[in-house]
Amino acid sequence: MLVIATLLLMPGQGVTAAAIEILVVAVAASSLMGYIHVRAPRHPLGVTPRVFTMRVAGDHLGPLLLAIGAVSMLTHTGGGLYWVVPALIGAMIAAILGAWVPRVEIVR
Repeated sequence: MLVIATLLLMPGQGVTAAAIEILVVAVAASSLMGYIHVRAPRHPLGVTPRVFTMRVAGDHLGPLLLAIGAVSMLTHTGGGLYWVVPALIGAMIAAILGAWVPRVEIVR
């Protein structure tokens, strides 16, 4: 989220450059999350296949919306940055929840 916001604040760049930047960040984020999901131990933590599938789908929704927005910007159809906004809002909510849950639910 911070990387995209920083890249889009650069003055004087065209729509194509911004779209490529968003697409690169989306692919990098999705690849990194895929690597983390593959390497994460599921059985010792008791994560069921259904929960794992939901977690993977939820984690890849943001990069998918970013990629749709980037392709939309490249083709000049379909909404462009309007696809990027929900991805960034979702990332903010996920970051807040991700920080809140361990803080509140730590068993002492």
